[in-house]
Amino acid sequence: MLRHASVYTGVRLALVAASGLIASSARAQEVCSSGARLEEDFALGSEVGVELDIRGLAVGPDGSVFLSQVQTHYITVLNADGSSKGRIGRQGRGPGEFDSAPAGLGFFGDTLWVSMSEARGRVHYFTADGEFVRTVSTRAPLDANGTIFATTWRPFRDRRYLAGIRWPFNSDQPDNPVQPLIVMDEGGVILDTLAIYPHMPVPIPFGRSWGRHPLHRYLRPTMASDGARVLWIDDRHQDRQFVVMSGTSTSALQELFAVPYSPVPLAGRARERVLDDYGTRLSSDASGPAAAQQYREAVQALEPHLGDHFPPVRNMVAGRDGSVWLLREERDDDVDLWEVYQYDGTLLMEVRVDFGRYLPSYLAPRIDIHEATLDEIWASTRSALDEVTLHRFSVVSNCESG
Repeated sequence: MLRHASVYTGVRLALVAASGLIASSARAQEVCSSGARLEEDFALGSEVGVELDIRGLAVGPDGSVFLSQVQTHYITVLNADGSSKGRIGRQGRGPGEFDSAPAGLGFFGDTLWVSMSEARGRVHYFTADGEFVRTVSTRAPLDANGTIFATTWRPFRDRRYLAGIRWPFNSDQPDNPVQPLIVMDEGGVILDTLAIYPHMPVPIPFGRSWGRHPLHRYLRPTMASDGARVLWIDDRHQDRQFVVMSGTSTSALQELFAVPYSPVPLAGRARERVLDDYGTRLSSDASGPAAAQQYREAVQALEPHLGDHFPPVRNMVAGRDGSVWLLREERDDDVDLWEVYQYDGTLLMEVRVDFGRYLPSYLAPRIDIHEATLDEIWASTRSALDEVTLHRFSVVSNCESG
């Protein structure tokens, strides 16, 4: 499937007028009344190797696209026009090979970096043409028993690394509510701790196990693909604002800008849908009366922990051009609202998406954005038959300049 040059007319993009740009800690008051559109340049599927969930995507210096997918032991490479270009790597343990599906990836100049899972703790480097350069793989113990390790995970461009945490096998650590944001060097020496942040969503007891709170989505720190900075959302403030934090390999997370907001109530039909999603997910492995019983138990367990409001931010993307993309809370009209900020906190535009659905869950985003700039978006959608499609959208404003 390769589609070209269609326009999603249901997508409205409200742009801040050039004369109405407002600096840090403030929301824009003037918006482009004419709106804008997202133009789909093309959509890609199995004909070019896009078949499974996309774990990472990066755009190379010449516009080529590099992507990693679940259960594939290589990097799929596409030309800038969406046509197939080839692969990098294969399954194995030798130089330039992957012993599991690659996760994140990005570029430092013309060098491609490919990171594995936190448990694997390896980062591979290639030229943009796919020639293997080197692999960095180190770990440092974080406890006296040697069961928890910091591992090389996401690289900064100065050869330091944002560490992943390797927990004991088969342990999701539900009783460990926080996790350090650690920087380490290529030799495994821990250099600094940038922050302490929540390790995972609130665990909800469920029989002999537990489930993750559906609204406390694990907003992990997000590394920009160019390795310049790491971003995180702190929404624990009680004064009706959330804070976008930023740090580098040599500086702790600090407030970048704050966004005031009015809490969106979680009530009525919205509350029922969240409970139903949760019960359905936790009972999906059972059938018949057992599934119905698990569904009821899951819903009853979640209800007292659900809270009265939606979290203000559902997802975050660090734009390749320094922009910050924030997916805001659920809305009654089922439209996804992405707010796009300049690095100084200026609200540049609002992107409303009312098409697609990446997952069947009520809380899932309609499109899964992998890479973004103010000019284009690479995003995935999923069909009713569970087929993944990769789209490139151009962001086209209808606003008059000046």
